[in-house]
Amino acid sequence: MRNGVRYPGYMRQRRLVAAAALVGAILGSCTGTGRVEEGQKMQDGPPAAETVRWPYWPTRIRFHPLTRLATDGRSGSAVIEARLELYDGDDYTSRGYGQVQIDLLDPEKEAGKEPIQRWYVDLRDLGTNRQRYDPVTRTYLLPLELKPNAVLPEELELWVYFLSADGLSLEEESIRIRCR
Repeated sequence: MRNGVRYPGYMRQRRLVAAAALVGAILGSCTGTGRVEEGQKMQDGPPAAETVRWPYWPTRIRFHPLTRLATDGRSGSAVIEARLELYDGDDYTSRGYGQVQIDLLDPEKEAGKEPIQRWYVDLRDLGTNRQRYDPVTRTYLLPLELKPNAVLPEELELWVYFLSADGLSLEEESIRIRCR
């Protein structure tokens, strides 16, 4: 009964819709590229170590658009909040295990010049890796403290290099940050 009016098929329709949704959910969970079958056995013994490769190693790195020049609340000094995104071979964001090098350059100077400043982060250290990873933005937040009394040009350029533990080297083109 609904609003004082009796709908004889109403409850039966709701039950049929609910049953169809349940059957669809059960059948839908069994589809895809891999089949789920009862009675399958696991392979005997582990595969040879040289044939095992983690498929989700990062294959691409980029500076996230949230990367910015900020002021440290405690010290009042200039800090670059670099946010790095790593992507796996399927182009999904991924965590990384390796080493990061970030170079700060003046884009007005000749190419090949020494960087204004350089930072290293070792993401092979699991404590550092966990501390620097932000699960909300799925980025690594790396606060890069600038040298005290640094004279900053109108625009800064950041380059990032990532050397993954499997030996793959990744490089981001660059990102420019306006200082004024």
